[in-house]
Amino acid sequence: MGNTVSGFDLSAGCSLAGDGVVNEDFFGWTEKAAWVLDGATGVSDEKLPYPSDAYWFVRTFSRFLDFELLTTPEAPTLDVMNRAIASTRGKYLEGSANSDRGLALAPSAALVIVRMLRGAIEIASLGDCKALFTDETGDTRIFYDDSLEPFENRTQIALREIRKYNPDLSHAELVSKLTPFMKENRQKMNQPDGYRILSLTEINADDLNIQRTSLNAGDSLALMSDGFLRYTETFALGNYANLFERVQKDPLLYVSDDIRVAENADPECRKHIRVKKSDDATCVVVKLK
Repeated sequence: MGNTVSGFDLSAGCSLAGDGVVNEDFFGWTEKAAWVLDGATGVSDEKLPYPSDAYWFVRTFSRFLDFELLTTPEAPTLDVMNRAIASTRGKYLEGSANSDRGLALAPSAALVIVRMLRGAIEIASLGDCKALFTDETGDTRIFYDDSLEPFENRTQIALREIRKYNPDLSHAELVSKLTPFMKENRQKMNQPDGYRILSLTEINADDLNIQRTSLNAGDSLALMSDGFLRYTETFALGNYANLFERVQKDPLLYVSDDIRVAENADPECRKHIRVKKSDDATCVVVKLK
């Protein structure tokens, strides 16, 4: 039996904008929870009066999530999240001419959250934000919701096909041709034949990917958006174990600098095909105490 865990210390955190107008990632923490959000701008023609819809969404949801976690620290994660979603949806509809019919086109986000709940460590996720930690055997574990993977793979295939038949297109022109495909993908959000994601609609119990794990005081967890995970998943600068080791030992900016160097070395995304040349990148490292 390991040491009893009483809460989290924030060891390190960083969130850096990519090539978008603003950073649509966000992170937050309390004494017994930490989370990372990776926002996706809505595809509705109507836009909120903010730098981007996703910028507004991740910050507004995080504020309500923080409130729920502080006021109801023992409530189930599903209940906490659905109350935060309801509050965020209310704010969205206050400033929107759209009715609930437009929610499928509204902003959304991937999420990973870790909580200390009833003496156990609980990790929950929607979308492709991931948690990395070391299990009892010493192996690096990766926890995430894999429902988005087939749709991300379809996007990669579509990009490759467009590039194949239009080799002279710039990256910007290439992505513009992908817009109808991305709107089609968005219609699969939280559908039975689609993928799970944090949105303005209530989450069902079957949709939230939750794992409880035994960790001890002194252990660490790292939560990352997919922009930070490009270190491993896009540019193969190291494996997950190497990445987890680095974020525990090195300043996070050193790791993100390596990602930016790789992105800048392939500005037209020909060697490493991707939708965004440079993505928002967020990482939070928490140590159990």
